[in-house]
Amino acid sequence: MSFPLCLKKPEKVYDIGQGDPNAILKYRMELIYMCYSSLESKSVIVDDFNAKYPDCSKKSIERVFKEIIVKEKRENDLRPVWYATDQILLDLVELSSPSNKEYLASLAAERMKPLIEEAEELEKTRLEE
Repeated sequence: MSFPLCLKKPEKVYDIGQGDPNAILKYRMELIYMCYSSLESKSVIVDDFNAKYPDCSKKSIERVFKEIIVKEKRENDLRPVWYATDQILLDLVELSSPSNKEYLASLAAERMKPLIEEAEELEKTRLEE
C-alpha cells in the first residue's frame, strides 16, 4: 500500500460577508495609509476599509489594526492621531524607502492642516478679544 507524499488541503470557502481572515495581510500598506495621522475613529476606519476591500473580514481588519496601528500624540500634533507602529515601519521594506517616508509625512501634514487652521483661527479670535 502506498500513500501520497503530499496532501493538498482543500481551499477554504468563506460565507458571503465573512471575508478571508488572511486577505488583510495583502493590504497592510493600504491600511497604514488610510490610518496614518487620521482623526477618524477606529470603527469608521475599519468600516471604510472593509467597504473598499470587501474580501477582508472586519474581524481580521480589527486584529491587524490592533497589531500595527497606535494612537498617540507626536511632536507637531495638536491631539492624538493614528500612526503605524515603529516595528511595522521596520518590518515592511516598502515603508522604509525615503519616498515612502516623505509620502507618510505629507499625509500627516495634509490631515493635520484643518486642525492647525482651526487652532490658528481660535488663537486669532482670542487675541482680538
